[in-house]
Amino acid sequence: MDDNSSSVASESEPPTSDNNLTIVGDGVASDEESNASEENASSTEDAATEKENEGDTLKESIGGDSGGLGIQRLVEVKDSAITVSASYSTRYYYSSNPEKVKVPTKKDITLWENGLSVNIGLGQLALMDRLVTPSLMAMHMRIWTDPGKDYGNYFRLFDVDSQSATLSFNVELFEGWSMNLGYGKSRAIDFRNDKVSVYTDTPTLAFSKMIPFGDADMLMINLGTAYNFNKATAEVNIPALDLLIPSDGSDSWGTNLNVNYMMPWEGIEKLSLSPSFGLSHSYYTNETAKPIASKGRQDWTLNYGLNATYQLTETIGIQAFGMYSKKTFNSYALDSLGLRATEYKNFDAGLSISASYNF
Repeated sequence: MDDNSSSVASESEPPTSDNNLTIVGDGVASDEESNASEENASSTEDAATEKENEGDTLKESIGGDSGGLGIQRLVEVKDSAITVSASYSTRYYYSSNPEKVKVPTKKDITLWENGLSVNIGLGQLALMDRLVTPSLMAMHMRIWTDPGKDYGNYFRLFDVDSQSATLSFNVELFEGWSMNLGYGKSRAIDFRNDKVSVYTDTPTLAFSKMIPFGDADMLMINLGTAYNFNKATAEVNIPALDLLIPSDGSDSWGTNLNVNYMMPWEGIEKLSLSPSFGLSHSYYTNETAKPIASKGRQDWTLNYGLNATYQLTETIGIQAFGMYSKKTFNSYALDSLGLRATEYKNFDAGLSISASYNF
């Protein structure tokens, strides 16, 4: 398929005229009548030919053959090329509160995360004068908690694999805004016992904007919402699952706002700083949990962060980061569900290395 091919556009074919002679008396037309008939026939042929040429010109300008459906041009393929890229990241970091509780009994440990993702770009489409970019992303991540075994095997149950696949459609809007529609499937796995602890289906909607400041600074704003359809596996009870969703596997509606400001470090071309702010809200909808339903529970998580990234090459970068987070609940979660002990404050800091490759 041509990279600039368009959707089928059609126009009904113009009607043609039959040139019939008028029969008079014994079947022979008079000279005047014959001349009039010939002139009328010639005029009709010229008009039909002109109309056909106009139709051909119109069809050539918009593409496609006639199909009796009128002119159609709702979708145009701007770029049919499929692109594939892969990225790998590893990060080793300190956490002040790995249990994510109000009064941690185990603290000051390290974690090691490794993630591999593949992104497939599915070309570009023009839909009603908007540029649409569909893509498919698959990711696998593994987390080792306390790899140095400062607390023996206590944190083995916090180790988890996370796998996900997401189909998304990015739509350019106006004044630098874009909209992303997506649908993802994910699962968390107790990889030591090869058991899935939770399945999640997630439709998402997000709006984002990039605002340039000066020659190189950039402000990025992202506002998104998602509904998580969770299905927990009862026979798998690991603390890592409790950090992801409630123990009853309640579905939830999540909304988040993230703001990042990127600025180059003056005097060092490949070094950039990025302070960030994030606020997320979750509302739980399970009405059937025992003994008390989670519906009505609300969580808020506040994040402040600072990243420093040094781009070694076009494909490899090193990042130092720090993040402070605080989680709070509404009165229903604190009093009725007894979650007061799971409010927390936490600080993470560490280093990461990432690499990407375009096929």
